[in-house]
Amino acid sequence: MAGSSYSEEDQALMEEVRDLIKNTESELNILMVGRVGGGKSTLVNSAHMAVAQKWNEFAVSGKGAATNNTIYLTPIPMFERRYMKTPIDDYPKTIKMWDFVGMENLEEESYITLIGLTLEGRVPEGTCVPELLKLKTQQLEKKFPTVDQKRRFHRVIMVCEADKDIPENLVKTVARSAKTYDGRQVPIFVLFSKMDRPVVPEEYAIRRQEALKAFQLEGNLERLFETSLYSDFNENCSRQRDKRFNRNEEIDSALLTMWRVLLNPAYNVTLRWSGRSYEEPPASWCHSQ
Repeated sequence: MAGSSYSEEDQALMEEVRDLIKNTESELNILMVGRVGGGKSTLVNSAHMAVAQKWNEFAVSGKGAATNNTIYLTPIPMFERRYMKTPIDDYPKTIKMWDFVGMENLEEESYITLIGLTLEGRVPEGTCVPELLKLKTQQLEKKFPTVDQKRRFHRVIMVCEADKDIPENLVKTVARSAKTYDGRQVPIFVLFSKMDRPVVPEEYAIRRQEALKAFQLEGNLERLFETSLYSDFNENCSRQRDKRFNRNEEIDSALLTMWRVLLNPAYNVTLRWSGRSYEEPPASWCHSQ
């Protein structure tokens, strides 16, 4: 952050994150899940902004109340040279964020199976996800029998809204989906968005505790993030004449911390798999096991 007005601590954090990005040599796919309007698309743009120091709208975000702007399963490459204020030299272009379609607050086997198949790399890029929500578990498994190693996921971010009750059933769905057939346990991280909204402290404390308990993160706050995001609904954000957001130190600091945690290679330990063939899952396999 040369010439930055940010604190020395945040400048050091930025340098640490840039080094982690540069040294991420293998594919790192991050799936974001949550209900409609939870801030997943806004998180993609904001997470990139924190590192790039330059606003780019990669994922389309809208009103969020009842609109689902994310339809297709599409990767969003992070930190490409042309989108960075200060490019990261020799970055191997390995990090991608995937904005999953907003889902209803349901705990259904088809939802669990769909997320599980996606995490395993079975659902192809460009797939229209809403159409799949109508299929049964066996139909989904039959439709996507083959794994693409480059599409396997390595992190999951569950996005919850600070000013709304957590989607309890969807949270259970995500937790069950993260344990894949091949024996991997995909690390789950929880992010509470919209921290700029009016929130009753006592109510938020309950939501926070419920999320930690649901994902067995009590006593492990490293995997919990709480932040507002770059948005025109956020009164603390402002735009320049060219319509790009001005940088916000508080948002950037929170999201740089998120990146420092997400890129920690120690989390890859749980991604070791059993060695069985991905191509031949047993006919009786089901993600609920």
